[in-house]
Amino acid sequence: MLEFCEKKQTRARKRHRCHICGKAILPGCEYIHEKQKYDGEFNDLKRHLHCDAILDAYLDVSSESEYSDDEVQEFVSDICGELFAKWQCTEEDFYEKCDKERCFECPLVFKRLLNPSMLAAMEADVKANEEGVK
Repeated sequence: MLEFCEKKQTRARKRHRCHICGKAILPGCEYIHEKQKYDGEFNDLKRHLHCDAILDAYLDVSSESEYSDDEVQEFVSDICGELFAKWQCTEEDFYEKCDKERCFECPLVFKRLLNPSMLAAMEADVKANEEGVK
């Protein structure tokens, strides 16, 4: 059970790892920093702004207040499958380029789940991670 939670948006001064997608949060990027105590255990969680928005979308759809990283990853993976089934994702992209990790970089997934104002931030973070610099 969640005993307390403190969440704030901040700018990275050093490299961190997003606990949702597993990708780097690079210095200079805005991210969500959450400190919590869950079942007596303290957690220090960091996530990209767009991963936080994806988490919110998952919580809205699932009507849950708690989550596991695997559940969120499966949710995003299911969105990938739905996009392919509706022919919004090409067969080549789906079979050759997609996996659970890449779903967190897919512009089609982001367009489906995120507020349009978040899309620019998402695209900048994904591009920065691909280049490895900010």
